[in-house]
Amino acid sequence: MRRCLCVLITFSIPVLAGPADGWLASAREALRAKENGTEGQSAARLAMLAAKPSYQRLLLRHEFMRQLGAEPVNQILAAKDGPAFLKALLADEAWLTMFLCSGPVTAPERCLRHLHAIWRKDRTCTRQRSTKSLATAVALEFGRRDWKEDRAWQRYTFYRDSARQELLHPVYDRLATWEKRFLAGHGLGMHGEADSQRWLRDNVKLPIADYRGACWQVAYRGHNLFGDSVQSWTYYFPFQGSFDSFTEMTRFVGGVCGRLSGYGAGAAVANGIPATTMGEPGHCAYAIRTAPGTWAPAYSLNWKRGVHVNLYGSSWNMLMLTDRMLAERAWQRASMHRLQARLHQPVARLTSLKRTVYKGDWQALPDFAKLKPTQTGKATSISPSVPGHNDGYGLLYTGEIACNTAGRYALALGSDDGSRLWVDGKMMIDNDGLHGDVTKHAELALTKGSHPFRLAYFQAGGGKALHLTVQPMSAAAESLLALKLAVRAQPLNYPAWDELGQALTRSKADGKDLRAYQVEVLKALQGYPEQAWQLVSRHAYPSLLKDTKPIDRLPVLLAFHQKLDGWGPARWNVEAALDQQAKHLGEDTELAFRFLGELLKAHAGKSVYFGPSLTWGLSRFGKKPEQRERFFATVSGALNGDADKGARAAILGMCSQALLAAEKAGDEDTFRAVGSLIDGTLEPLPASKPAFPGELLSKGAFVRISSVSKRYDRPWKHWLLPSARPGFHHTDDQADPWIELRL
Repeated sequence: MRRCLCVLITFSIPVLAGPADGWLASAREALRAKENGTEGQSAARLAMLAAKPSYQRLLLRHEFMRQLGAEPVNQILAAKDGPAFLKALLADEAWLTMFLCSGPVTAPERCLRHLHAIWRKDRTCTRQRSTKSLATAVALEFGRRDWKEDRAWQRYTFYRDSARQELLHPVYDRLATWEKRFLAGHGLGMHGEADSQRWLRDNVKLPIADYRGACWQVAYRGHNLFGDSVQSWTYYFPFQGSFDSFTEMTRFVGGVCGRLSGYGAGAAVANGIPATTMGEPGHCAYAIRTAPGTWAPAYSLNWKRGVHVNLYGSSWNMLMLTDRMLAERAWQRASMHRLQARLHQPVARLTSLKRTVYKGDWQALPDFAKLKPTQTGKATSISPSVPGHNDGYGLLYTGEIACNTAGRYALALGSDDGSRLWVDGKMMIDNDGLHGDVTKHAELALTKGSHPFRLAYFQAGGGKALHLTVQPMSAAAESLLALKLAVRAQPLNYPAWDELGQALTRSKADGKDLRAYQVEVLKALQGYPEQAWQLVSRHAYPSLLKDTKPIDRLPVLLAFHQKLDGWGPARWNVEAALDQQAKHLGEDTELAFRFLGELLKAHAGKSVYFGPSLTWGLSRFGKKPEQRERFFATVSGALNGDADKGARAAILGMCSQALLAAEKAGDEDTFRAVGSLIDGTLEPLPASKPAFPGELLSKGAFVRISSVSKRYDRPWKHWLLPSARPGFHHTDDQADPWIELRL
């Protein structure tokens, strides 16, 4: 059977024992043979190779084994139908591309296990592209989230059978694998249960854009018919068992924002339309993909959105970038170059995993050698989860770190609660104690071969997390070249930029290369500044700012702001970025004020970042009396204001721009922060008339106006409209003007 498999697949692929041993090394040798085994490949040659179908097939197979390793593959080979499954997958380039190039492959061994389980029950899934991509999307999402195989089968058959019966929205027929992941990754509970999905599919049929309003089919009720609060478990209790699904019950009983948003998103997803729920401050919302590249927020009140179903990150802007970059044809070309880069990277893999489970309540790691285990057995991956255990347990993982190349490696151990890691008998990371998800790092030199490790972990209560990574601290010149080709092929390819940043760091790139990286990232992702910030702060800053004086860091930090031009798809948390930049300047108040002045100069004029920068400075310096005057002087200087009245006029002029930008973006936080700056700029009101009695409820309200007269309006006075001061607004010449106040 083993020989037959290798002959049929026509190549060999790494592992450490068993039928799959040598597969990775063989694939690497075959690829390097195609590269003629020469060092220092030219960009033109690598680009030419990456375009060849025969080379692409080898790249895909090499990446498959690089990600999986031998143990998961050997486990499938040992199954009765395992060799046939692997033959089908590895011989089908389109299927392998779906699996490896449809977004991140998280926990690949679990993903492969899910895909094998679906194929085992429905071997016909490979006959049509639609069912093949559906099976792959379900496997990728269920493996990533560590959901159960029986639920994966339920979700697969729901969409397979619904599509065959033509019960889904026509948009489903055009979805690629990565788009179907937004369906497959929808939560399993409540509106995501199989019976709820069937009910939503059959009872909520709307034009695609109208799913934004589907949430209002559920009445917003804080109390049920019996007066029970929605905050109480008794809210739905009297109705359980009276309906065929949770969703039908919700439609009858009602709910608040969480249930309504779940219903709206669930209705779209059940009809084959990508959608996701979102978290907002004190609120639940959702979004519908109304067309390729277009996501429409629904029931949304705030720009601070956390997207629940995502591929590369939970921010709204990352969702927009993900949709655009995976839809581009250049994505596949860039993906080949990313796989090319990994061909030359050292590989360190966790193998021969075993897990032992212990029961107990601890506040720090116990000595597991003195305790009696409740479970022992093999493991396919490191995870904090144990079926039947939520709190009060401990885990001991043992295994080997298998390195194909000698060198220095970076270890990262994250956990919630405590953990410790030993390698070759030496403790490398101590992450013990009660805490949230905290990651600690270490470095060590490893020789080629296997190194025993031991990982201890305990879960006291609440959230849980456990993750261990081993990454090489060097990068071959060929890897850097291939990654540069990837971002050249597709400048919007965020994961390629991320890998290039990691490779530059591992290769100990000098300041010139890292400054060039920052410039190129900001240029390529100019329309997605939040993602550009993530890359620059993660990869360029640590090396560029290391061992430099705070004063010398100023130009590096300001270079980011000088390239900004607009929010991108939506407002993002630039204040958090400013906080992080300020930390690099240390405790020097003089330098901090200088940074603020240069920051405001960079954004003065029409930049949407001026208002948030101004309010960030106010929150940092405006609260301390000894710094407040210096703050106003810095703002005045940045706006070329001199003398007291000139400074005030300049500040109010810029506040007008900032308020208008905040009104347009629905940015209540910036609106109110700019308003507090206006309050601090104005002279006190004369005490000529007694104040009205009672409490002024409207003070601080967010104001939005239908239009603004450029000739007559003074936008900074919008802030004063709901206050005790006299304010005014003047709309442009329009029919049906309006003003909105949010208290």
